[in-house]
Amino acid sequence: MVPETPYDPPLRRLLTRLRDRKMVQWAIAYGAGAWLTLQVIDTVGPRWGLTESMSRTLDVALAVGFAATLVLAWYHGEQGRQRVSGMELLVLGALLLLGGIGLRLTTTKEGEQTASSATQPGPSPAVAGTAGDRLRTIAILPFDNYSPNEEDAYFAAGITEEITGQLARIGDLTVLSRVAVERAVQSGSSLEDIARVLGAGTILEGSVRMAGEQVRITAQLIEVGSQRHLWSENFDRELTDIFQIQTDVALAIGDALLAKLSSHERQRIETPVTDNLRAYQLYLKQQRLKGNNPEDNRKAIELLEQVLKLDPEFAEARARLSWRHTWNFRNSGDPSEIDRAESLALDVTNQDPELSMGLYVLGAALEGLERSIEAGAAYARAYELNPNDGSVLSDGSFYFAIQGAPAEGLEMAFQAVRQDPNNPNERWHAFIPLFHLGDISRSAAWLQLARDEGMDFHRLTSANAELELAKGNLDAAASIAREMLGVYPENREARVMALQMLFLTGNTEEVRDELVALGREAPRAWALYHIAQRSLRVLSGFALAEQGDNAVANRAFDESLKAAEVAVANGSTLQGRALDAASIHAYRGDREAALRELERAYELGVRADFVLAIDPFFAPLRDEPRFQALLERMAESKREQQEIAGRTGALDGYDELISAGPAILEVP
Repeated sequence: MVPETPYDPPLRRLLTRLRDRKMVQWAIAYGAGAWLTLQVIDTVGPRWGLTESMSRTLDVALAVGFAATLVLAWYHGEQGRQRVSGMELLVLGALLLLGGIGLRLTTTKEGEQTASSATQPGPSPAVAGTAGDRLRTIAILPFDNYSPNEEDAYFAAGITEEITGQLARIGDLTVLSRVAVERAVQSGSSLEDIARVLGAGTILEGSVRMAGEQVRITAQLIEVGSQRHLWSENFDRELTDIFQIQTDVALAIGDALLAKLSSHERQRIETPVTDNLRAYQLYLKQQRLKGNNPEDNRKAIELLEQVLKLDPEFAEARARLSWRHTWNFRNSGDPSEIDRAESLALDVTNQDPELSMGLYVLGAALEGLERSIEAGAAYARAYELNPNDGSVLSDGSFYFAIQGAPAEGLEMAFQAVRQDPNNPNERWHAFIPLFHLGDISRSAAWLQLARDEGMDFHRLTSANAELELAKGNLDAAASIAREMLGVYPENREARVMALQMLFLTGNTEEVRDELVALGREAPRAWALYHIAQRSLRVLSGFALAEQGDNAVANRAFDESLKAAEVAVANGSTLQGRALDAASIHAYRGDREAALRELERAYELGVRADFVLAIDPFFAPLRDEPRFQALLERMAESKREQQEIAGRTGALDGYDELISAGPAILEVP
């Protein structure tokens, strides 16, 4: 008699088979491997150029692979059959078919996202390679305002600026500055000519219509060369959806241009600056108020204070308020303003340590507090977080240059020129690290390019005088300075630059009265702050002493020494404080104290050997071996920086622009 087989429930039989075939172990092992693969791809994918389409393809492949792994485990697990059955082949074939359908759907989705309602769908294959680099240089035209209320024009201007800022977060794009684009548009030239001069491969244009609680935004991305529409879309939304619209536009353009986004960049773009619409509208209103206009700046502060009452967590608004107080300090000299600016900036960096704007305004506040080295570090970190921020690029490159590391500032300076190519001030900023390398020939060619493009700017004129000074052509430098006094009679900065140049070239008698007047008017102001920074009080003291007014001169010198002592005790790393003290000690014949302060100036980044060699203050030190040795150390440091710049290729961009020659808009 056959023994009766005990009843084995179906669920238990299934669990037994899963255990025998080690299905759970296979699933866990595959899941761990897939998770590790995704983490690695997320980290290195941007450097490999993986697009969104590639990422979705990988997701589908991993999902199909997981199902296939379970099938193989079922049929070929440790205790499973080893022969391939017809059913197994059928299941695997079905999985492959489903995977193909999934890949097709992801490809279709990609096409829909990049084309949207475009006239010609999808980006051109030319996006890849060199042509792609040019296409990824984008000019955002001012959005037209179609709102029935003319007072809402600020909203269209603000949306233009905010979308520009969103796109600037994408490191793989070069986003031309708002000022550069507006300046080019005002010329009345064609879009093709504007794009040629700005170096843009694509143009974004659009319009804004706000009516009550509704907003309509249209935008279209155009490839300049072919006039193809790479992407376009209309947004009819509630006004409260404005933050999502900006995100959608930025991500769609990034996709259309096959730009690589890091997870950090995507997170920044997708995170709205505030969820309070009224606060956001007030924030947009203050955007166009100029910092160097005291009245405008005060109005902006009032608006930003209202913004923060509505949304105390609005980090960008707090950062902008810090920047406004820094400008109040620059406009008025009130030390309480710069203290307030620092306090606000520290609040922002504590709230959001990875907000580039917060680190930038902290750098600006630290600069006002004379903590230059700390300011440079803040600018450097802001650059890491947002390499497209024009303010960070200009100020950061400047501070690297004057702190003895111009090779580190070259790339930042040139990137600022790429974003703002028709801006004379950016050309001057790009001159600074080049000049501090001691690269006379490139510096001369760079300034000649600006002249050929018709750039009339007092800082560029002063740069030509400084270049002649570096070449030892004192008469030529003095001649340019005299020309500046005639061409820019109402420009105070130009006048100060010209007067100090005449002082350095041995023409003190010619400008003595004006130096004395400036010293009385603004004793704490600084002159030629990027090569041999001194206070106007010290320069006027020299002029007073030379005319025999020793009592007044000594009072000015003593006040300057006391100010330097207090500032250094409070943490000042401003080069001018060391050079003020060195100048006074040298003039008074205290060689040891003068050399000590010059050594400190060197440690703070001063490399102006060609200036110190002719500076009237340091005439008593010219036969001093230690003084000559210090000048040689400065020259050697510049040679080392030249070698670094040569190895890193940081000068290639300059050379390309110089070789290309002038790019000029022909105004109709």
